[in-house]
Amino acid sequence: LRFEVQDTGIGIPEESLKQIFEEYSQASLDTTRKFKGTGLGLAIVHLLLSLHQSQIFVESQQDQGSRFYFDIAFPKAV
Repeated sequence: LRFEVQDTGIGIPEESLKQIFEEYSQASLDTTRKFKGTGLGLAIVHLLLSLHQSQIFVESQQDQGSRFYFDIAFPKAV
């Protein structure tokens, strides 16, 4: 299954894309002040997906929004 979330928000600067999945990381101090995030949400998602042999991907353009997506396989129920 593929799960996807897309927005038309402020986007993420390209130089910040690698660090946003690290604990307590924010794309910028401006977004931390404005949205009051802790920087844990994406780190938790990244960890949970790794436990399921999956990973999260992001595509983003500043001032145009972001797209986060991942594929995950579930065992067939009997």
